[in-house]
Amino acid sequence: MSNLFLTKGKYMKLKHLLAAGLISASMINLNAEDKIDIHYSGYLDAYIAVENDMKPQADDAIDFSRGLTYINPKKNQLGLNMALFNISATYKNLRANFGLQHGDLVKSAYETPAVTNSPMLQQANVGINVFDKVWLDAGYFLTHIGGEALLPKDNWLSSHSLVTYYEPFYQAGLRASYEGEKLTAQLHILNGNGIIEENNHNKTFGLFLGYKILDNLSLSYANVMGNEEAGTPNHGKTHVLHNICTQYDVSESFSIKAQLDLATKEKVMIQNKEEDASYMGVSAQMKYKFIENLSATFRFAMIDNKDGLYPSALEGNAMTLGVEYKPSASSYIRLEGSMYNMKDDYKVFYDADGKPTNSKMELMLNCGIYLD
Repeated sequence: MSNLFLTKGKYMKLKHLLAAGLISASMINLNAEDKIDIHYSGYLDAYIAVENDMKPQADDAIDFSRGLTYINPKKNQLGLNMALFNISATYKNLRANFGLQHGDLVKSAYETPAVTNSPMLQQANVGINVFDKVWLDAGYFLTHIGGEALLPKDNWLSSHSLVTYYEPFYQAGLRASYEGEKLTAQLHILNGNGIIEENNHNKTFGLFLGYKILDNLSLSYANVMGNEEAGTPNHGKTHVLHNICTQYDVSESFSIKAQLDLATKEKVMIQNKEEDASYMGVSAQMKYKFIENLSATFRFAMIDNKDGLYPSALEGNAMTLGVEYKPSASSYIRLEGSMYNMKDDYKVFYDADGKPTNSKMELMLNCGIYLD
């Protein structure tokens, strides 16, 4: 994953550009019949998480980090997942979206050993309505892959499934889209899968097709295809990820959704041999609403990444049960518990005695509020 970090100089330039843009927008708004529609939104999500994974550490060291998660990445402390401020604007056949973010989720999802600065920008893109329902957008986007979004507010559960753990959250490039009432179609030309800045001489291509079969039944297919290896094309390895998602609202109280991920990659080192690697991930969720502001969700997810197509070769499953109470339409309190069970070959957790084990349990509490 790459990084977009605003230095003080870049921040000042951006600040001046935004100021100039707002002034220009105001002038246009005053002198044109077509008004600029500007929409502001904000979001906060706070958490506390505990688990029985007791990773050994030195007597004078304290390590709060948790494994196999981007959401609620610190244990035994109060934390802030996300603080987000977003501005979107439309004017005639133009539109723009700009979001600033901060929090533990940003650090865990964006930072890598090579990139140590959290990005301030979550999204920054502009678009033009070419004709009818066809748009052309360019810039930084959240990913088109997956059945779960980056932000807890957009999901049934705060935590991500094991399948989502291996999916990208963000991307940079060009998007052409058709946005109909039932059909949504997108074609993406990207710098790469889950990166912002280009790392080679190739581009990655993506497709999204979403169709509303019935008022209560939807189906989507998405993919990314390209060389993700850093360096010259001579060292290229084609990576393909397929993602299929569906959601069925059985009734006003009961809904189910599921997703399937299938991926392949050329010439991966498997047991000291260079072979093509494969990956599979499956996730299914059920949500039941007891009353208008109280619901429960159960999720089961399993992954087969034993070939190590993605970093952290693993094979196993996880189950999550969560209860959500909504004090208002734009806020939530969620209590969730998860149990992870990896195959015996993958003892990536530690028990109370500091011995490797293949399972762990976690409990988390999230509180969020959003203004749209």
